[in-house]
Amino acid sequence: MIAAKKNRTTLLLITVTCLLVGYLLGIQYLSNQQESQKDNQDVTLLRQELQKKRENNMNLQADIEKSHGLLQQYRSSIKEADSFSVIQEEIERLQTLTGSAGVEGQGLIVRIEDIPYDDNDSYFENYFDEIVYDDDLRYLVNELFASGARHMALNGHRITPTTYIRTVGDNILIDTIPINTPYIIEAIGDPALLESSIKIKGFEEYFSIMNKQLVLERIDKMRISPFRGSPYIREMKPLEEKTSG
Repeated sequence: MIAAKKNRTTLLLITVTCLLVGYLLGIQYLSNQQESQKDNQDVTLLRQELQKKRENNMNLQADIEKSHGLLQQYRSSIKEADSFSVIQEEIERLQTLTGSAGVEGQGLIVRIEDIPYDDNDSYFENYFDEIVYDDDLRYLVNELFASGARHMALNGHRITPTTYIRTVGDNILIDTIPINTPYIIEAIGDPALLESSIKIKGFEEYFSIMNKQLVLERIDKMRISPFRGSPYIREMKPLEEKTSG
């Protein structure tokens, strides 16, 4: 009786143990299946994510190449614009140098006027009332240029590198245009420097000998018109050589 009871107990324990082992094996199998499915899902997601990254990289590379092309175009445009700007500046410089463009700036106006006569002056004291010649004007103009004047006009006529001032008969010509007193020189430059140069070089005393006075006026802003004439001498022709007969 006791042996039969022990056998049933042993059988029950074995049965319970088998059930537990089977249950645990089942749980482990399900867990492995889920992990396998999860791993497969993770791999798929990783592949999809990798594909997206590759597509994004390709798009970014395309954008970089496009931006690089635009940058090259901008650089070329900037170089062309710089070249155009340099050319434009050179044209303006040459126009200013040749007098074909008007200019503005501060400067000095020099008027050469007759000294007013005093009723008490005798004829002898005014005996040295002389005419201003072309040499006198050229002397003054050249000194103003040497003192820093950048642009100049004489009686409204622009002075250029080809301008000549000469006496013809009783008239002074600037190029081919006669000018009369009072002589007015407009010079663009540092007005203080130009004025001090005239005073230091003794131009006031020089012209006073001819009974002339220099009236100096500093101007904050003056305009000198462009040269209106032609820099070419059209009337001159080459001399034909005579053949001996």
